[in-house]
Amino acid sequence: MVLEKMRLGTGEEEEVKPLTDIVSKINKTNDEIEKQTASLLEMLSQLHGTTPEADAELKEFLKNFKG
Repeated sequence: MVLEKMRLGTGEEEEVKPLTDIVSKINKTNDEIEKQTASLLEMLSQLHGTTPEADAELKEFLKNFKG
């Protein structure tokens, strides 16, 4: 691997994790974020406003949150 060690500002060397490991962790994190966002959207879609105005505002919020 090209980046096996890097020199810190103190002159100490530190092991650098392989980029493939870093990308793998990023991808897992992104997948989990997508799952949690979908779960949150499902819960939010079950909410209803107690007045027509509140319900309209909630629906507008969900529309904007979904993007």
